[in-house]
Amino acid sequence: MAISQDPTSTIEEVTLGIEFEFMVDIEHTEEGAKLKGEHGGGPPPLSLLRVCAGNFVKEFLDNACLAHPVDVSVRMGDPRLAKGSSEVACSSWIVKYDASPVADREYTKVVHVLDALKNMEYVKFNDTCGLHVHVGRGILGFPLKALQKLGSLLFLGGEEVLDQLHPPHRINDVYFESLRSSSRLVLMTPIFEASFSEIEPDSWVEHCCLDIFPGLDDRVKLWVALLWKTRTVDEFCFLISDDSNYHLAYSFKGLESTPLCGFEPRKTIEFRQAEGDLTDQRFVLSWIDVVSRLTAWAVDVEEHDFETVVKEVVGSVLARDDAGMMVQKLLGSIGVSDQVISIMVNRARQVATVKAGTA
Repeated sequence: MAISQDPTSTIEEVTLGIEFEFMVDIEHTEEGAKLKGEHGGGPPPLSLLRVCAGNFVKEFLDNACLAHPVDVSVRMGDPRLAKGSSEVACSSWIVKYDASPVADREYTKVVHVLDALKNMEYVKFNDTCGLHVHVGRGILGFPLKALQKLGSLLFLGGEEVLDQLHPPHRINDVYFESLRSSSRLVLMTPIFEASFSEIEPDSWVEHCCLDIFPGLDDRVKLWVALLWKTRTVDEFCFLISDDSNYHLAYSFKGLESTPLCGFEPRKTIEFRQAEGDLTDQRFVLSWIDVVSRLTAWAVDVEEHDFETVVKEVVGSVLARDDAGMMVQKLLGSIGVSDQVISIMVNRARQVATVKAGTA
């Protein structure tokens, strides 16, 4: 089991933004019926319905006495408007059309809003709803080498291991596509191979053990080598992103200095894959912990420990270990607590049973 020499250093700096996606049946609420009546029984403008839904959710959450205030995004009425001050500062829960409340690392506060949403009348969750976790370090962002370590581990099998925690409908589908199928690095490999042909990869690539495992796909070896040839954070993010906005399961677009389509830079990595069904509270909190520690590990881990984790993950994936064993090896290697590992191993085995039944 390999753990960073000082596993607490970066985890204490980690900041989180949590997005709960859900649907509001606003037309059947008292407020929605009143709004409909004001428009002669016909459908009100969508912008008014959004504002009405936002105010409905805000009033309910205000009554739940959350630790942070609740605001409705001004963009609910007009998406062309600039974000309000609390939304920019991430200082409150924000009710948005794309559902993006914000929280810090105090999990009790996440639990509070989670419970409130689950108990809220007229709020629904289905397979399209996701739980998105933004991991950052405030305004610091992440150094290139940390991103290269994280990206390499995901391509070398980490993404496949983490897939074991998610049901079939949350794997490589629209809005959470796989890095290994839909990133520019994969779709435009010949172009990047040619453009980086004169550049030597960083010496850290030696610790990715690309020549140790004969069963490792040659394409994966090339993708990882190309990641270690990037020279700036923007260059790395361009390779490992896609041409859509935040559609990959692991989105690095928030780290780009000039994000596309007017999105403000968040300086976060967004983990988009988890399902939005909030009934399994232990999984929700454990998933937030796992992605936080995975990101902190990538910042802190030194060469020897990184190589040990890579060998553990690649060996487990190539050996086709059962889902629980793969998860246990990865999470144990990056310093996740025994309690969270137990929760996630059980989750992986439950999901594997579901997948076996749908095969």
